[in-house]
Amino acid sequence: MKQLIPPFFKRNLSRFKRGMADFVDFKNDRFAKTTVTNEKLNFSLKKTQEIKPSETLESKVNNLKLGAKKIQSIIIYPQEIFSFWKTVGAPNLRNGFSKSRTIINGKLSPSTGGGLCQLSSIIYHSSLEAGLEIIERHHHSVDIYENEIDRYAPLGSDSTVVYGYKDLRIRNTLESPIKFEFLVQNHQITICIKSTFEISKQITKFVITKQSAEKVTISTHVGKNIVCQSNYKKPSTSAL
Repeated sequence: MKQLIPPFFKRNLSRFKRGMADFVDFKNDRFAKTTVTNEKLNFSLKKTQEIKPSETLESKVNNLKLGAKKIQSIIIYPQEIFSFWKTVGAPNLRNGFSKSRTIINGKLSPSTGGGLCQLSSIIYHSSLEAGLEIIERHHHSVDIYENEIDRYAPLGSDSTVVYGYKDLRIRNTLESPIKFEFLVQNHQITICIKSTFEISKQITKFVITKQSAEKVTISTHVGKNIVCQSNYKKPSTSAL
C-alpha cells in the first residue's frame, strides 16, 4: 500500500510531521539564525577532509560550497540550536544545487543536493571534538567503502541528512557564541569552529565493537564517555 503513495506526498507529509514535532518538542528552544555579532571570534578549532574524486565531483563541490555559504552566515549563541536544514534550506535546482551521488536505499544514486552529507559529517565530527551537545544525528545505513583509504573520514563520524526528515542538530553548550566557517578548495574541505576563546579539543575515537561479513557496529568515544553507537550494513557489490 505504501508503494502506491507518490514520493512527493511522502516528502511533504514527513516535513509536516517534522514541523509539528518541532513546535511541540522545541517550542522553548531557540534555533540559530542571527547573522551578525559584536563579539570577536578570534579562536578556531579546525578539521580538514579530502573530497574524493568521482564522476560527479564538480556537482558535489558546488553543493558543498552552497551549503557552506549559508551555514557560515549565522552565529550560534550559547544554548541556541544549530539545525542543518533550517539553515541550508531546500536542496533543489531552484536554489542552485546540482545532482550528485548520494546513498538512497543502500545504493549510490544521483540526487539533487548529493554530497551535502560530507558537509554535515564534518560539522558533526568537529562538534564532537568541541564538546558541543549533539541533539540529533543519523548515521548512514550502509558502509559503502571496501578499503579504509577510500574513506574521507572514519567510519562512525558520518552524519547523513535528508531534507524534511533527517536533520543534524547541535546545541552550543559553550559560554561563547560560535560560528562554523569553511574553505572548499583543492579537493579539500576545512571547517573552523570560531569562538571568543580557545576551545579545549576533546579526544574522539570511533571504535569497532562488533563486525561480521554483513554488518559492523561502531562506538563513538568522546573523552571517557561513549556517546553513541552506529550500526552499518555491508552492501552487495551491485550497490556500489
